[in-house]
Amino acid sequence: MSKTRLYPDDIREAVLADIRAFDACRNVRNVAIVPVNAPEAETNWAIDFIADGAAQISHDCKIQMIALQNRMQREYEAIWPDDERPDRPLAVM
Repeated sequence: MSKTRLYPDDIREAVLADIRAFDACRNVRNVAIVPVNAPEAETNWAIDFIADGAAQISHDCKIQMIALQNRMQREYEAIWPDDERPDRPLAVM
């Protein structure tokens, strides 16, 4: 199955929409989509979660975030600025 190619900002919006549906994750105020450059990785991005102020992210939220990241990494590939090639069509979300 091929992955949908999206810009990191589009992945971030999709992640935030899903995260906000989990009560345990209500103190997650933002996320960053960061590149993964390891050749053995099955994905080219990961999620970095940012909690409100000094608040800690709960264990239940961490479990939800890992599951969400795993699911979304199977669905999406990030388009990084140096990765835009005309031979690979862009997905519109």
